[in-house]
Amino acid sequence: VPPTKRQPTGGITFGERLAVGPYGALHAASSADRVGLRGLAVDDRLLANPTLRIALDDRASLEMLRSLDHPAVVSVSHVVSDDTTVWVVAAGARPHVTLASRLAALRARNEDRLDTHVVLALIGPVIDATIAAHTAGIIHGAIHSRSVVIEDSGAVRLDDFAIGRALALAISDG
Repeated sequence: VPPTKRQPTGGITFGERLAVGPYGALHAASSADRVGLRGLAVDDRLLANPTLRIALDDRASLEMLRSLDHPAVVSVSHVVSDDTTVWVVAAGARPHVTLASRLAALRARNEDRLDTHVVLALIGPVIDATIAAHTAGIIHGAIHSRSVVIEDSGAVRLDDFAIGRALALAISDG
């Protein structure tokens, strides 16, 4: 896991580790002109797949992802790498939880489902984000409960576009 306050990589400085998930470690990040970014240090086991690595490095795909501007989408700003790590940088270091962590908390309390009103509040933004992406020619490829972000403000957004797309390509290639 990369140390806190890494030197700038591609103009991005990576700081405190925020979380660890199935795709790698999530860190606070910033650039000279933007704060409030977060960087995913992609897990080396995923990067062992050459198709996934090529998909993450594809500049045309990155430009498509950068152009995806929708309030229910966590926007991707950069994919950068250094000698040891590939980073997917996105907006949104705001405090949030994922739907997966919310569901885990329910299970811990022996509750087995979300209230219908909560599900409806969550699914609308996810559908809106998916439609916006498909309209722009972007397929997410891995929508699941870990890619649904619920911000402290209550905003619901779809995350993991770069890594989801790369995973889908790697799976379909393999």
